[in-house]
Amino acid sequence: MVCRVGFLGSRMCGLCSRCRCIMLELFCGKPVFQGNDEIHQLEVIYGVMGTPNEEKWPGVKDLPWYELVKPKEATESRFRELFTKWLSPAALDLAEGLLEYDTTKRLSAEDAMRTAYFTEEQPGMEMPTQ
Repeated sequence: MVCRVGFLGSRMCGLCSRCRCIMLELFCGKPVFQGNDEIHQLEVIYGVMGTPNEEKWPGVKDLPWYELVKPKEATESRFRELFTKWLSPAALDLAEGLLEYDTTKRLSAEDAMRTAYFTEEQPGMEMPTQ
C-alpha cells in the first residue's frame, strides 16, 4: 500500500480514499467522482458532497493546500439527491459515512461492517463458498 498526501494536503492514504468510492461505483456502474485534472476533480467532489467548511470539517482551513484550491463558492451536499435511485437508505448512510470529509467522523472499515447496511438489510451477508 502506498500512502501519499491526501485531500487538500491532509495526511491520509490515497489508496484508502479510492477504496471508499468503490462501493458507490459498484451500485452506479460508473466512476462517480471523475475529473479531468486535480482541480476539476475537487470541483466534481464539491458538486456532489458539498464544499468543506469549518462546520463540516473543523480545521479544514488550516490544511496546507486549502488556500490554493479552496472552493470558489459554498455549496450544500447533493449526495442523497443524486444517489437515492441506486442506494437504499442504509446504503446511503454507509456510503456517506465512508465519504465523510472529516477523518474523525468518517467510518472505519470496522465501523462500516456494523452499519444497518450489513446487519439489517436483506438478503443478509453470506460467506463465500469457494
